[in-house]
Amino acid sequence: MSQSKSPGLSTTLEMLASTSNEAATPVLVWALDSPHEAIREGAFLTLLERSSRQGHRELLARLHRFPFGWLERLREYGDRLRPALREAIVSEDDQLRRNGCQAAVWLAQYETIPTLLTALENTDRADSGPILAALSDLVEQLREQLSGAAPRGDRDDVALRSQVLAALEGALERWPNHRRVEVLELFLHLAPRNHPLLFQILQSLHHPLHLPLVEVLSKSRSAVVKEFLLGYLEEPQLPQGLLSVFTKRSDPKFIRQWLRKIGRSQSAMIGQNLKRLRNISWLRGGPGVFQGLDMWAELGLVRLAVLSSIPRTAAFALVEYVLRYGKPAGRRAAAEALAGFDGAAANALALQALDDPDPYVQAAVAGHIRRRRIPGVLPRLLALLDSPHAVVRQAVRRSLSEFNFRRFLHTFDLLEEPVRRQTGLMVKKIDPETIPILRQELASSIRSRRLRAIAITRAIEAVEPLETILNRMAQEDADPQVRQEAASALAERGIALGPIAQEVSEPVASQTQGKRRSSTPAGRPDPLTQYRSKFWDPRD
Repeated sequence: MSQSKSPGLSTTLEMLASTSNEAATPVLVWALDSPHEAIREGAFLTLLERSSRQGHRELLARLHRFPFGWLERLREYGDRLRPALREAIVSEDDQLRRNGCQAAVWLAQYETIPTLLTALENTDRADSGPILAALSDLVEQLREQLSGAAPRGDRDDVALRSQVLAALEGALERWPNHRRVEVLELFLHLAPRNHPLLFQILQSLHHPLHLPLVEVLSKSRSAVVKEFLLGYLEEPQLPQGLLSVFTKRSDPKFIRQWLRKIGRSQSAMIGQNLKRLRNISWLRGGPGVFQGLDMWAELGLVRLAVLSSIPRTAAFALVEYVLRYGKPAGRRAAAEALAGFDGAAANALALQALDDPDPYVQAAVAGHIRRRRIPGVLPRLLALLDSPHAVVRQAVRRSLSEFNFRRFLHTFDLLEEPVRRQTGLMVKKIDPETIPILRQELASSIRSRRLRAIAITRAIEAVEPLETILNRMAQEDADPQVRQEAASALAERGIALGPIAQEVSEPVASQTQGKRRSSTPAGRPDPLTQYRSKFWDPRD
């Protein structure tokens, strides 16, 4: 430590350390106040060696004046100092009590917690600051030690936890005598969620500690208490008293923690517990409470809207906020959740989401927008078939799955020519199987199917991708009419024909041009109506 001691001083201190004469203690206490550092230091170390509660008490009384290096030596004598620590903690001397509390924390003397609790109960609130601080620090140290975040030391942590919890339970039993909510909070820092006393308090609305505990859980700013509370979301039997805590807490930090937990977890139990929530006070605070949410909190906000039993107007407001202002992941979740909401506002939001810069948002909305029966939505969806994003195109095709080529193929003969063309062009754009199926039909062994396939090819302007097979049919097909129709189809598109095909194409092409000049007779219903009745609702 500091300067070396003279031989005479060393001999004297050794004698004072070994003697059983209690008169040595007052001498060493007197030496603690010597103007010479070597004497003070020697007296300090000698008093630590002696098993004198009076001497240890005097050391604690001067603790605030000792150099830091001396305090390090105290760690070696923690158990020996414990009796003096207990006396100091309950002392009426303010400085001695303060020093005793600090030393208990410094030496990690968890065994002094019962004494600290007794002192807290018997001390005025104005004077209980050091005691409460020591209790909080010791419980936090023990909690970290149990979790592995701090060194374990050489003591049985499980036994220590049981002892400290027993002391805290005893203090809670004396609740009517002191009503210190700090004791409840300390208990929450250390007790597991399945602790019998805790379960009893939460389940019984008439328990004297039920309301105080709910009050602590509702107002505590402790991160440990908040995590303790959030952990209950995954419990199969969430006590009713805790439900009220989740509905009433409105501090932004807790709200963000809660939403992040909901957003990160896919636990079915969380969904069941959220279903029990019917009113959440902070939702009435307006959109300002949602500002600054991260991605996980936005996902939690959407999940809360979908899984809870809050009013539908409030749930829609959450989805709308995230879909309008959220980050990409949140907007994607909100776009999917929008499928569960109907009405004019939801329809308008869905139409707006079709223009979202995120293709996954567009795809999510495209998947459910047709069932809304919004007038004019079909052209919007058809336009999205030209999207550069495959996920959007696939979603639109799934949404328009009834516009498939096989269905068009089977009803082709029932449709008027203008409807055939309009329908076919749309189906070709929607169904990627159009050309492959047409190729199969053109290769059919049945004459009528080949002729129909050629007619469809011309109606939907699909000659170019089928040019090779049409050219072969125009020259090699066994049926003259099939050869003529194939040649006409190629001629219409200005595609060079083989010598045989050229001979048969000119008269057929002339007939075809005459057909094109014809129009629908007056008084006949619009053929598109016929098609719509077969394929989609007119309101689209």
